[in-house]
Amino acid sequence: MKRIAEWFAAVGAAASKSGKRLVAVVAAVAMLGGVAGVSATAMADDQSAADTQQSTAQTETPANTDSKDAGTDTGNKDDSTKADATKSDDAASADAAASELTKQTAPAPTSTLNTQAAEATNGSCVYAGNVASGLNNVCWLDMTNFTAAQNQLQPMSVKLSDSLTMKFNIKYTGGRTLRSAAVPTWNKAAFGHYGYAGFPEGTKPALYQITGSYNTESTVELTDIKIVNADGSEITGNYSFMMADAESTNNNESISFTSSNEIEQVAQFPQQGDADYKNYAFGDQTFSADHKTVTGGGVRTGANPGIYLYKTKSPDTVSVTMRVNVRREIQAAIFGVLFSNAETTVTTNNASDTFAGKVESQTYGSEQTGGVTGSNSATSKVVNMLSDTDTSEQVKFTLSASENTNWNDYNVSFTCDGDCGEYDATPQIDTATGNRYVTVSVASEKSAHGKWDGI
Repeated sequence: MKRIAEWFAAVGAAASKSGKRLVAVVAAVAMLGGVAGVSATAMADDQSAADTQQSTAQTETPANTDSKDAGTDTGNKDDSTKADATKSDDAASADAAASELTKQTAPAPTSTLNTQAAEATNGSCVYAGNVASGLNNVCWLDMTNFTAAQNQLQPMSVKLSDSLTMKFNIKYTGGRTLRSAAVPTWNKAAFGHYGYAGFPEGTKPALYQITGSYNTESTVELTDIKIVNADGSEITGNYSFMMADAESTNNNESISFTSSNEIEQVAQFPQQGDADYKNYAFGDQTFSADHKTVTGGGVRTGANPGIYLYKTKSPDTVSVTMRVNVRREIQAAIFGVLFSNAETTVTTNNASDTFAGKVESQTYGSEQTGGVTGSNSATSKVVNMLSDTDTSEQVKFTLSASENTNWNDYNVSFTCDGDCGEYDATPQIDTATGNRYVTVSVASEKSAHGKWDGI
């Protein structure tokens, strides 16, 4: 009993510095442990409980990500959270004391470690409306359906095209909560303003920290990554998985990208010639010896931080670790998949027969126009093909005709717009069907549009 009395005396001394907040903590401890029969009702008044409830609510409130305080050297501040993020030394001491007391007397809280969040099965990927520089045809994973809590594993399925779906498990750990967010994440973020901009309204491709603990980090990891066809069969060909900083890495911050395969830098934003390029700077980046990890350091000047775009080939696992030192500092990451694509158009001019065009990849399927006759035109849907940055894809364009068509009545011609490589523009004849066809090689992350005319 004497030791208990001395313990409460020490707690009382701490409470004289930090006010009712610590009294509420002691009351909670007394209730949990029944220390010496002390009643929680006798230890904490109604105001203390209200203070504790208010503190909890403030901790769980997400940060405003629409803009950041431009009145700082780095510009990486959140106006709406400055009051919550700044605490006095006495309050910090009270936090530490309360934490220590809880460890000694309270039962362990229920943990979400190794639990699983509900599977998200109806995701999609989104393209930027404007791609001014860098790689074309990157489809960014929309994380709107990401709901996992800290340490929870969440299975996700993201539809990449009509025939392709990416599946993976996602989990984040560390001292900050992550949530999905629209891009640009703030008004000076390079991503969303340069390279890739104009994302569809309502989409949330970024994973964004909220304000919280200082001198901490968040790691988000995607594991068991695979891409499957509509029939469920797994795609085994190489493709480029894309990763980027979706916010900014300022002084005393860093961001690390890790993959099960080698990582390569493929672009940086903004680029010379972009508006306000002179107001941006780039932090150092350090690759591991095996090139499976790259760490970007923060920009140490008053300039706005630019970003790097990375690719890794067909990974099983990727992760991003975002480190911050100040409570109000926040960072974000974004993931995407690189594609090339092809489509076809058929145009007729007073044709008495009916024609249709088809574009086909042996690996990624085909699309076809409707029948065209008279003086009309029709264009197929796009065939999206997973793309590696150093590999082209063979695509076959075919023109078919209705039964009993006399091909000699038509002067069929073919042209290919876009990145079609070298090809023979003279249509070949399928001896079994009479159909005309041309094969082209679509360059990595490029587009090809095969056009049939003279019909």
